[in-house]
Amino acid sequence: PANVLVDDEGDPHILDFGLAKAVDQAGTEEALTPRVPRAGLVLGTLFYLSPEQAVGAPDEIDLRTDVYALGVMLFEALTGSLPFDTTGRPAEVIQRMLETPPIPPSSLSKQVDGELETIILKALEKDKACRYQSAKEMAEDIRRYLEGEPIRAWQPSGLYVLRKKLWKRRRLAAALGVVVVAAVVLTLGSLWHQARSKQRQWAQARRAAVKLQRDLEAGADVLGRARAFKDQRPELCEALLICAHAEHRSERAYGTAIPSLESALQRDPSLWPCRALLAEMYRDAGDAERASALREQAQRDAPDTAEAWYLRSFSTLDRQHAMRCVQQAVQRDASHVLAWERLTYMRVQVGDPDGALQAADRLMELGQTTQGWTAFKGRVLAQQGRFREAMEHFTRAGAYLDRAHTYRRLKEYDKAVAEYTRLVETQGGPVAGAWVFYQRATPLWILGRTDEALADYERFRILLGRPFYSDARAFFILRELGRQREA
Repeated sequence: PANVLVDDEGDPHILDFGLAKAVDQAGTEEALTPRVPRAGLVLGTLFYLSPEQAVGAPDEIDLRTDVYALGVMLFEALTGSLPFDTTGRPAEVIQRMLETPPIPPSSLSKQVDGELETIILKALEKDKACRYQSAKEMAEDIRRYLEGEPIRAWQPSGLYVLRKKLWKRRRLAAALGVVVVAAVVLTLGSLWHQARSKQRQWAQARRAAVKLQRDLEAGADVLGRARAFKDQRPELCEALLICAHAEHRSERAYGTAIPSLESALQRDPSLWPCRALLAEMYRDAGDAERASALREQAQRDAPDTAEAWYLRSFSTLDRQHAMRCVQQAVQRDASHVLAWERLTYMRVQVGDPDGALQAADRLMELGQTTQGWTAFKGRVLAQQGRFREAMEHFTRAGAYLDRAHTYRRLKEYDKAVAEYTRLVETQGGPVAGAWVFYQRATPLWILGRTDEALADYERFRILLGRPFYSDARAFFILRELGRQREA
């Protein structure tokens, strides 16, 4: 509803309580939900009315009325929809609210599982005696759900006994309801925010694994990064596999990969991807018998699911086999975002730019960042020499650095300098900005603007804080300018 807003940290705030009030001017305690002046008169926001409010029954309104409203809010927050059809005249909507069961939220959102659906539907019971008896009780069940404990909605309880107790002390309960509901809303928001934050961090770590594996397969020396990633995310299977793969490739760490994987399997024998990668390493080491036993066991343990095929792509030293595994993953689940991302990078590496462009389109269809993947498509097109098409993508993505690089490759140096200058004026961190100065200096030099080029090289050297090729280029410019001593 409009009087509940969520801030940037994910915390909800009640802006006003509508018709409700906790204490009147005479000090009398009132209910959170509105007390209508006579039977049959309906007050409140239509879509959040409980059945007892909808029929205009003032004596039936209590804390469980607020529970119903919270159930509607939770339903809407998780599914983006209301729990019933809201089309038609108000009288028709109220009739459906009174007679039609709520839409199962799991049918509208995959993130709603059976237990969460039970909590929501219990809050939306038409018979208030079957709902949670308070917002606090509902919050406690949600806390148990988020922490993996059994929820109490499955268990019978003395709801009618509690109903009578609440009725006898309805004024006190109603006054406390204001505080309870506000506290519950804030508690729910905090708990949900914490859970969502952990999910985001986990998703970010898995995306980071895709990029690290991409660099590893491209031949980069990622040993240090891989070990740091493993230390940061020891529970992430991809982190263990990438680190072992990097150690196996590195002359500095060769011989440490097998013991590392063996140790991981001792801690958790269910890590079949580690067993599959270990089999290939034993094969390379010449121990065919050990390799065969590990491979057979890994094949028995690995399920035939999209996620398992995705993990298989990390548990092989053969890039072509990894590609086939990722293709199997997206065949089994066309919405597996990580598999599509991995497939996109791999198609670039094996020289299939058209396939990479198609995979990038699929990622955008799945709701991934349009700006980032549009810029990626531009870089793929630029690698093919299709600079004008690439420039269109960079422009749409606001990728000014890529635009500047492309202008350089097109030998349109004035435009390149203009794009680099735009970045210099908007760049954030000093180290990131240092490279823009370095890149702008070259077209300036080519254009004969040697003093400006020299200034950029010198500024780059100061910001970077260590020797670089820019020193040699500055030397040649000083020689051209006849400033031998400075050179």
